[in-house]
Amino acid sequence: MSPLPFPHPLSCLGVRDREDLGTHVGRILHSRTYDQLAAKSRRSLRPLPRPARVDAFAPLEQNGKTWFQGFVGQRQGADEVAELRKVIGRGRTAEILAWGDGRVLKLYVAESHRDYVRREATTSRRVHQLGLPAPAVYDAETPDGLHEVDGRLGILYERIDGPTMMRDLGSRPWTFAAHSRKLARLHAQIHAAPGEGLPLMRPRIERSIERAGGLVSPAALRAARDRLSSLPDVRQVCHGDFHPDNVILGARGLAVVDWGPASAGHPLADVAWTYLLYRFAGVPPGTPAWLRRVISLVRRGSLRVYLQTYFAQTGSTWADLKPWLGVVAVLRLGDKIPEERDRLVRFIEREFRGHST
Repeated sequence: MSPLPFPHPLSCLGVRDREDLGTHVGRILHSRTYDQLAAKSRRSLRPLPRPARVDAFAPLEQNGKTWFQGFVGQRQGADEVAELRKVIGRGRTAEILAWGDGRVLKLYVAESHRDYVRREATTSRRVHQLGLPAPAVYDAETPDGLHEVDGRLGILYERIDGPTMMRDLGSRPWTFAAHSRKLARLHAQIHAAPGEGLPLMRPRIERSIERAGGLVSPAALRAARDRLSSLPDVRQVCHGDFHPDNVILGARGLAVVDWGPASAGHPLADVAWTYLLYRFAGVPPGTPAWLRRVISLVRRGSLRVYLQTYFAQTGSTWADLKPWLGVVAVLRLGDKIPEERDRLVRFIEREFRGHST
């Protein structure tokens, strides 16, 4: 590793060299749980994990590659479990374990509800059956196919070799335009698939509107309900958290992971989620001003290319997308990301100003 050509201005973030710099820039381009990121970066010089909306998947560095993390569990003898249970990633709700040849186990924390884990397994299984670029799910011999290790539930996934698009972008930021075009084409490919068999998105948005009463004005919430009722009820596959850190540059092509929040809904609602992520994801406290500017420029450029490519691919326009932004912002507000809350509330109020009834 070659040293940085300046005296460690990012030492508070654990940056030691160019490789670390690329890793950290890529991580914070779209990361959201920033206090956790900053705290971890001060404790360790290793690459930062990125907390995600449903699960956080930390990168595994092995033989110069980043590997997808998932989980899988079966009831095993103590010796065999000890041999297999090598944690290669950790997140807020689960750990990632290497599990045999070509497989990974996503093992949830002990208090995880079975319905929550079952939902991710079901959606992941469904999108793979549809032929979308998603890792296969290997079921256990249980009624719902979930694996279990020491009382903890897990999902066994196909292991995908390769770096995430975000990690590659962090190492080679000049590739942002090419990656953004690939991201948009991949998103359009996902949206072309029928959403039968997936949970419906619209009821989730409706529940989010009902639960936002303590943060958003009654007038804005009434307008959000009216807006949602006026939008078309389309039911295509929607990923639910589509961004470069959930796309792996695999040997056989691009692969998409973290299908837990997938649903059947309008494709432009899914695009609106990605747009809001680019717009409102912050950076960890203590990030130098110059790096904040770089991140802002890369994000804005990436978002512009992504939208232009998606619109060209699908025939949709900004005018088609804009009505979805306010209602999806309410959905995103339900994720309770502290760094985004105030900005999302202001955005929602602006979107629905003058539209209340």
